[in-house]
Amino acid sequence: MLLLKPKLFFIYLIFVVLQVLCHKKAIVAVYIILNSP
Repeated sequence: MLLLKPKLFFIYLIFVVLQVLCHKKAIVAVYIILNSP
């Protein structure tokens, strides 16, 4: 995993996040709060 390129790891991370959001849409609110400036 650590040998993968940063972009591939980033895409994998997003893929996992999307799967979680599919089951718990409430996390969307938390995601927005964490990314707020």
